[in-house]
This record gives sequence, C-alpha cells and structure tokens, in this order.
Amino acid sequence: MRARRTPRAGLTGGAGAAWSLLLDQVAEGVAVLDARDGRFTILETNAAFARLIGAGACRLTGRPWREAVPAADRALEDLFRQVAAGGEPAAERRFRAAPGEEGPGDALTCRDWRCLPLREGGGAVERLLVVVADATGAVLREGGRALDLALLEHLPFGLAILTGAEQTVALANAAFARLAGVAPEDLAGRPLRDALPAGELAAALERAYRTGEPATADDVVLRTPGGATAWRFTLAPVPGPDGGVAGLLAMAVETTDQVRARRAVEDLAAAARQRAGQLEAIIGSMVDGVFILDEEGLVVEANAVGLALLGLSPDAESRRLSDYLAPLAPRLGDGRPLPPDADPLAGVRAGRVLADEELFLTAPDGRERAVSLGGAPVREADGRVGGMVVLLRDISEQKRAEQEKDAFFSLISHEVKSPLTAIKGYAQLAERAVAPGPAGERQSRYLGVVAEQVARIERLVEDLSEVNRLRSGVLRQEPVDFDLAALTRATVERHRVTVDTHRLELEVAAEPLTVHADPARIEQVLANLLTNAVKYSPAADRVWVTLERDGATAHLHVRDAGIGIPRAEQARLFARFYRGSNAAEAGPGGLGLGLFIAHEIVAHSGGRIWVESAEGQGSTFHVMLPLAGRGP
Repeated sequence: MRARRTPRAGLTGGAGAAWSLLLDQVAEGVAVLDARDGRFTILETNAAFARLIGAGACRLTGRPWREAVPAADRALEDLFRQVAAGGEPAAERRFRAAPGEEGPGDALTCRDWRCLPLREGGGAVERLLVVVADATGAVLREGGRALDLALLEHLPFGLAILTGAEQTVALANAAFARLAGVAPEDLAGRPLRDALPAGELAAALERAYRTGEPATADDVVLRTPGGATAWRFTLAPVPGPDGGVAGLLAMAVETTDQVRARRAVEDLAAAARQRAGQLEAIIGSMVDGVFILDEEGLVVEANAVGLALLGLSPDAESRRLSDYLAPLAPRLGDGRPLPPDADPLAGVRAGRVLADEELFLTAPDGRERAVSLGGAPVREADGRVGGMVVLLRDISEQKRAEQEKDAFFSLISHEVKSPLTAIKGYAQLAERAVAPGPAGERQSRYLGVVAEQVARIERLVEDLSEVNRLRSGVLRQEPVDFDLAALTRATVERHRVTVDTHRLELEVAAEPLTVHADPARIEQVLANLLTNAVKYSPAADRVWVTLERDGATAHLHVRDAGIGIPRAEQARLFARFYRGSNAAEAGPGGLGLGLFIAHEIVAHSGGRIWVESAEGQGSTFHVMLPLAGRGP
C-alpha cells in the first residue's frame, strides 16, 4: 500500500506532481524530515521507504520520527542531529531484524542510511532528506554467508551486532540479551556501554573499534537480578564501505563455572603453599634430622640437621638414604656391620613403621656417632605407599651417658658388696653374743634393723647387676620344663610367712601348667609383683593371685586394691629407673628397676607382661607364658 505524501514546500502544480512521480520510481526509500522542531517530523515519504523500514500500511507523514519508525531505527536521531547541526551529509549502516515469511524477527537485514541537509536560500538547515537502501545482499556477498535469526537463537553463546561509534545494538539474540537482564527488543537501539556497564568490556569495545582488530575481555562480571555471572567477550570488527569500521560483532560466552573452578584451584594452591611453608618451618626447626622420600626411596627433601648428621651439603644430589649411609660404614646396635645390600627402610617401604633402630656411623674424620633411625610410610588416598618420612636422631651423648651410668653402677655394685658382706657377718656375730635380758632384747632389735637394711641394699645391688647383665646380653637363665602352678603355690606360701599386713588370696588351676623357662627367674618376677602389691596398697588388707590356662598359655595375674598408676604413666612403667609419681608416697623408695627386670625376664621367656590400673583403684599385673610344647 502506498503511503500518503505531503507536497514538498516550494514544489506545487506540475513540479509537485513531477516530484511525487520521481519518488515513486526510485527503488530506495526516501523521506523528508522537519529539522526545525527537534522531533524530526516526517513530512513526506515514498512507498519504498515504508517497506524498507517495515512500517507496512502505517501512516508515517505528520508523525515525529520516534513515534513513526520501529524501535531499531530510533537511534538514527543522533545522526539527524549531527547533520542538522553541522550541515554536512552523513551515512551509517545498520543491522536489524525485519519481518519475514516465517514471522517477525526471523531474518537479519542490513540498511544503509544517508542523510542530506536541505536549506532555504542557502541559510540554516530546515529539512533533512533521508535515503535508505537495502544493503543486505551486499553484506551477504561480502560476508560469504547469511546470518539467520532462527540460527542465532540456537547458538550456545550470546551474539550481538553493534553499529556506529557508539556501538549501538542493532541485533541481539536472546542469550545475549539475558546478560543485561532484558528482552532482545528492549536491548535493540541502545549503546552496549549503557546496557552492560563494565569497565573491562568498555575498554575492549573502544580498542576494537579504534584499531579495527579483534579484541577480547575476559571474566567480565555482570550483575543482574538473577545474580552475578562471569563472561568472556570476543569482539570482531565489521568493515564499512569506506574501509573503516562500520560496527562490531560481539560474542559472549559464560565463564562463571570456569572462574569459580579457577579460583577454587587458586585457593587450594594458596592453601597448599601456606601448608608447605608451615611444614618447611616445622621441619627446619626440628632438632631431629628429617628426610622425606618418594615412593622409589629417593630423598626429595631434608632439613639442615639431617644433612649435617650425614655430612651432606644442601645441594647434594638426590639419592637413596642407604646410599648416603654407605660411606659412613654403618653398624647395627650390637656392633655388627650393616650388610651393603641391606635396606634399613625395607619394612617402611612395605607399609610398616620403623621405631628407633640404632645405628653407629663413622664420620670421615674418624669420629663415631650413634643415631636412632625411625620411619613411617606416607599413604596415598587408595592406600598405596607413596613415600616415607624418616627421622634421624643423634643419640651419641645419650649413649655416652648411659655407658658412664652403667660403668658407675657396676663400680658401685662391686665396691658395695665387700663392705656389706663384712657388715652382715659382724651383725650375725653380734647377734650370737647378745646376753639374755631386757638389754639383750633391745640389742637384738637393733641388730635386726641392721640385717634388714643390709638385705635391702643387697637387693638393690643385685638389681643393678641384673640391669648390667641385661644390657650386655648375658642374663643368666637356665630354662627347663616345670609346673608353674606348683611354683606359684610355693612362692605365695613363702610370702605368707613374711607378710603380716595383707592376706594373700590364691586361686590356681588344679591341672599342671607346664612352661619352659628358668624357674628361679619366674619366681623372681612373681616375688617382685607380690612385694609391689603389698607395698603400694597400704590402706588395703588383701592381695589376689590367680593362675589359669588361657588357650595355649598360662595366665598369671596379681591384683591389689592400692594407689593405682596414673594412666599417662602406664606406658613407661617397665622402663629402666622409672618410678610412678605417686610411688614415693606409699613406702620406701627404690631405683625403679624391679619391673624393668621382670619385663626382660618374661620377654626372654617368650611371654609378655602388662598392667591394668586406675589411679586410686588398684592395679592388676598380667603375665602370660607359653605352655611347653604348645607355643604362644
């Protein structure tokens, strides 16, 4: 349908008819606008103009530009103002969606707009001559393929076509419009800078338009009512007919998940670096040598103390720990050389913990150093051994102190025995010479105290001698098969004669319980446990002794209702020279050797000894020995 036209001022009669005929014959759309009121009212159009802008049968003449034309073309007012103010022609290419056979917004079209100033008598610009031409075919020929809106809506990323220096949105698919939180039709005709305010994006837009080179803006954060999201924009310049940049093709891909994942990785890396720094500080401050080995056994990290113990420099080549030890002629704790092919960490590599293996190392200057070697496996998430941590501790001073202490106690034992023998002999002679009567009774009591204290000192000396024999590996034992039940009955009966403060309750299995051990040593163990039970239960009046069969073992336990043992001290109870913190309150002091000796005797007999106790509620000591011929 042909749009109505208003005759052009100054063209009347035949001239006006000729003008109208001319407009109808022109393939391009032509419109005359009023440039004086700032509303750019449409004064006259031809049919091609209405068709090209998609106005259809709508009445255009007499209406302001903003009311008459589709939303996509309203931004042309900036072009009109430029021409009206400057008086110079201007042109612009714009992309927009236009109705097609398959419905509105189906096809992408391109229009070339030209605006020329019209003056009256050479004065101010009173009217504008607007010419619009269909440039879709030319663009398609230049671009090599058509952009179909139906296709654009199925793209997995946002796509928009921007025109002019203001990067006005000529076309955007729904995915792109969602970035601004609006519908596509509300985004059209707006500068992208206003619709998506983001400094990184604005800089990339300016760079692409100014240089004519593609530009990107990574991780642009946009905030909409739905929340904050991150995007990567790629901007491709669209060349204009004059060789400049007519617009930009903007593509947007959401990177929110990638940004979150990258930040999570960065946070994990930062936490790992922090933990590594803390671990390095801890390792560096340790007084023990620390070596971290990989799954192949190669040393990958070591602190300064560990390097110094092995005489290595900080830049030493990564090798196996056994290779570092080999030049130091390592010897085992008993003095035997470590075999060249022996790997002290073989058990750790197999997943076991190595606890305090003693080694002697000889430094290049000939000095000998004693070290304690310990290690533990480091397991991966699947349980596989992925490395090892090894501790190397210099115990040279400790060994020397122990040797000096042992030598001292050996000397004391030897030197004390002779005077004790003399004191004991003269006390016995004095006892025989005591005259009857009250004075003689007092003398007998005094001599009894002397004999009792001499016996106590003799026990202490014998304990010291036993410890030295245990440390030197020459503990005298004569194992034979004997009935532990009979030995237990006899030992308890002898103690009943000497113990008048407690009643010894005995419960022994009726059957013989034959074990293979040194009966004198086992009696020594039982006597020690009975003595301790009486000594450390001063407020009680009973001690219970039980012996029973437990599978292939004989189970002996001695229970008291005494002061008990603090839980924190129970693990150290069988160590040399250790006495419980509450032991001194219950009776005469000792050297803390009785339980150590008992533990060693039981261990040498193939059994085990342990304690169950609660402070203030008494203790139960357990001894288990394998029955002869049955195995443990």
